[in-house]
Amino acid sequence: MKMGNIEAKLGEHAFGYLEVAKSRSGLGPDIPVHVFAGSESGPTLLVQGAIHGGEIIGSVAILNFIEKLKSKEFHGTVIAVPVVNRVGFELGERGIRITNSDISRLFPGSSSGSVPAQIAHVYFEEIIK
Repeated sequence: MKMGNIEAKLGEHAFGYLEVAKSRSGLGPDIPVHVFAGSESGPTLLVQGAIHGGEIIGSVAILNFIEKLKSKEFHGTVIAVPVVNRVGFELGERGIRITNSDISRLFPGSSSGSVPAQIAHVYFEEIIK
């Protein structure tokens, strides 16, 4: 299973960041992604947290969940994204103050739009699709 530059082969766990274009100030709100490829192919489960930056309990639950997950003990793939909206998460805010945007309202996003639109675009193309 491969998403962006993150790849996990059967029985492996891979972690990396989906790269999102930087803002004019150099802000790089890349998206942290864990990919657990089970011992055999099968269905895919996506768990995501903090698409609204102030909603942190999902992020905590995801980190607790993946701490116990062992790729060799299941079939299929688990994609875990503890924080979709890193900018809002760092500020404890729902959206992204730069453009007063809520990422969840921007899907499928735009590769040439605002930073929040680019986040939505990369997330949609690499994870949701």
